[in-house]
Amino acid sequence: MVLLSMGLKRCRILCWSKLLKMNNAATLLLLVMASALVGLTGCGTTDLGLERTTNLGIRYSVKSNITKFNVDNVTLDFYYGNDGGHIGKIGDYTEFVCFALYFCDGQYSDEISASGIGIYFDDYRNIENHYYIKEISYDEFYSGEYLVTYPFMWTPKFNHREAITVPTEAFARESGRFAFQIVAVNRYTGNSGNDSGYYAYGLSYVSVVYTYIDEQTVLLSKPGDPGSG
Repeated sequence: MVLLSMGLKRCRILCWSKLLKMNNAATLLLLVMASALVGLTGCGTTDLGLERTTNLGIRYSVKSNITKFNVDNVTLDFYYGNDGGHIGKIGDYTEFVCFALYFCDGQYSDEISASGIGIYFDDYRNIENHYYIKEISYDEFYSGEYLVTYPFMWTPKFNHREAITVPTEAFARESGRFAFQIVAVNRYTGNSGNDSGYYAYGLSYVSVVYTYIDEQTVLLSKPGDPGSG
């Protein structure tokens, strides 16, 4: 009986030891998962927009650690890049120029057609109702600097992030949305018979909702959030 009792006690001890090891392993796994999420999404930030545009293979995210801004100083963190899609660099009658970045009030976000058909402009740095930010070359955009990967549960990991100040002109109404756009700019070659201008081969954008709460202050939110436009 004494031996049986000692055996049972030893068995219980071994079982508890295994359970503790399993619990420690599960806890460690949860900590690793939480750390990965924090590393990928940022800590203490608000997600103001997350979009994937399939025709250009571009992924966007807009984040900020505050949501109320003086309208003259709305500076946000913009994450963007290529998540696997490619477009052609040279066609039969066209050639790729650059990826151009713009801001605009949301009411103008679809003015540049996604197909590019019939939408021409003499100067892609000066499109009406659009505020030019910068341009990125084809080779640079498809380099590692702008690569977007999905290492953990389809949460995007962006290699590229930059803080950009949104122009005051993008907040044109009492409430609405502004858009951050990337446009694939092409131009016709001499063989096409129409080489006088540029056109948008593809367009994608992410929108952020804004509302004026007084004359100088705007409140930002993600489209679809309660109370957003």
